[in-house]
Amino acid sequence: MEGTCTEGCGIAFNISKSGGPLTILHTFSSSEGIPVQNLIQATDGSFYDTALSGGLSNQGTLFKMDSATGAVTVLFNFCNVQSCQRTGPSGVLQATNGLLYGTTFGVANGAVFTFGFPPFVKLSPAFGPIGTTINIYGSDLSGTTGVTFNGVPATFTIVSSGEIAASVPAGAAGSSVVTVATPSATLAGDVKFLVTQ
Repeated sequence: MEGTCTEGCGIAFNISKSGGPLTILHTFSSSEGIPVQNLIQATDGSFYDTALSGGLSNQGTLFKMDSATGAVTVLFNFCNVQSCQRTGPSGVLQATNGLLYGTTFGVANGAVFTFGFPPFVKLSPAFGPIGTTINIYGSDLSGTTGVTFNGVPATFTIVSSGEIAASVPAGAAGSSVVTVATPSATLAGDVKFLVTQ
């Protein structure tokens, strides 16, 4: 199906915060899927999205785009039978359990689909001075045994199974990796925490 788009299959591009220049990262083909919906950057640094049509069965795709090179890899081809999770995939979102979630409408009742990544935690806010209390959101946090900013232990309070409040510790500086130790895993923040003055 390569090259079957009569008016273009779409592009992925980036642009600097100052407004230019615009750089084309990838020009899509119908074999990768069209039209592309909303790219999201997952915790592995790559971009993910779905396309409503195109792909092997012309029923849409789930794909990955490398953030540095723009190279696209089709991860899944949707089709109109149960084994392909139906047709017309939505865009995807990433939950703190690591999974990408999306829906399809297809024939009959549609489906919910997932694509896997390791769990992580979200920080709010993602910047602040020493002593700032931040909220850390994730899954199964009720057994948390430690929170660190670049290896520096922080005081924390378990608010619920999905939330922790932590204080930015003295000794944390610059751009800090935040980790949360639980009985089942050590979870990293989806972004680095910026320690401000």
